[in-house]
Amino acid sequence: MDQTLETTIGELKAAVVLLDRARVRELCVVLVRQIHASKHPLPLATAKAVLSALRHMRSFGQIRRVADALVQSGLDAPVARLRYARALIDEGALTAAGAVLREVAAMTDGDPTEQAEARALLGRETGRTEVTPAEVRRSAASVQDALDRARRTETERVLERVFGADAYVSLDTYAKGLHRARTVARIGIEARGRGFGTGFLVWGRDLADRFGDQWVLLTSAHVISTKAEYVPVVQPDDAVITFEALPLGPGGTISTYGVRSVLWESGPSELDVAIIELEKPVDGLGAEDRCAVATSLPPNDQRGRVYLIGHPGGAGLSYSIQDNPLLDYESPRLHYRAPTEGGSSGSPIYNPQWKLIGLHHAGFHEMPRLRGQPGTYEANEGIWIQAIRQAVAASA
Repeated sequence: MDQTLETTIGELKAAVVLLDRARVRELCVVLVRQIHASKHPLPLATAKAVLSALRHMRSFGQIRRVADALVQSGLDAPVARLRYARALIDEGALTAAGAVLREVAAMTDGDPTEQAEARALLGRETGRTEVTPAEVRRSAASVQDALDRARRTETERVLERVFGADAYVSLDTYAKGLHRARTVARIGIEARGRGFGTGFLVWGRDLADRFGDQWVLLTSAHVISTKAEYVPVVQPDDAVITFEALPLGPGGTISTYGVRSVLWESGPSELDVAIIELEKPVDGLGAEDRCAVATSLPPNDQRGRVYLIGHPGGAGLSYSIQDNPLLDYESPRLHYRAPTEGGSSGSPIYNPQWKLIGLHHAGFHEMPRLRGQPGTYEANEGIWIQAIRQAVAASA
């Protein structure tokens, strides 16, 4: 591979890790130009790594541009077209995505992984329905017929949804989710402006009897810590903690809270957790805000779902309630796919009943698999709440 291409790709991966979107855009422009100028297509493994990094950052426009350049350069692997189609769908260009997917459908026969992804993307293009494997293996014209048939008969038959069996979300579920947001905090160094992490309140005795009948704040140790070796983003004395979903203070001011003490912590290489006592009680909370803590996880079959609430990118409070399958778990770690960005670290992880199951702390496009399985995959990682409780109890 050309040295200049290798250098650009290395800089691009570094910019993704730093969540530097402006730099990512600049480097993608350079990369596309270099791909077109190169005499040979990028190696398939390199192309996959680049597209996976951009997908982790949810840079759909850049994925579209880079994937298009890869295809034009002669890299006719299905993965490039699949990523191109996914980006088109996420940008709302459904007609263009459908054309690309019909080409891919004719290419992917014999590769179960790529065929499954093509089938799922074809479903998204047609209103999140699924086309059967037999339909995918047909010619492009036959696939178009199948898609048209699915559109006409969707109300006459039950089609499995891409995101599992949940066709509807009840009003009660939404109401519970809205209520959970009241205990989710933004962590920064000023009341307004960009935050650096997320935290959430848990009733102290739900973690350990020694924390008593008070609210304590959970976050990641790489967000707030007393230990320099953990390289925290915010020092405890500098932290300014706010709760966007709670009412404003007198005169419309934002109520702010500082850190009184760090009650317990575990480093980023272990559980990456900090349990914090705030300097004063949080205004406006009552017994109804106490969140149930899950005592078990669903079967480990990738059918489970997770919900997150946090401050992605340090911005306003946001929900992650779509494209969130629970991929795998092995105590103390949970793996799931969910839209997150820098600033999401420390977010609470809930099950579909809005019971607390963990604390989000990281995400990588090449996350090592759990349970001794070889290889990596795109995944976010959280820490199982019962593992945190057990660690706290063991340290007493």
